[in-house]
Amino acid sequence: MITEGEQFNVVLQFAGDTTPDVLGRMGQEIPDDLDDRLRALASGELNIRERNRLLEKLVDCPELLLRLATYLRESED
Repeated sequence: MITEGEQFNVVLQFAGDTTPDVLGRMGQEIPDDLDDRLRALASGELNIRERNRLLEKLVDCPELLLRLATYLRESED
């Protein structure tokens, strides 16, 4: 079974492989409450239910995935 840390590393790797062409098409603003939940997810502060709901949103929204990757990188520093 893949660990939580390994899951986040996959997200980081995916975001790192995103090309400028893909990044250039993202223009949707992320609402503050959703952004706060992404920060909480990156820092491990969400319970399993909240985490699963948020991860479901990531599937359909590359902006959220990239924002999460940014917060995960920040948490590694």
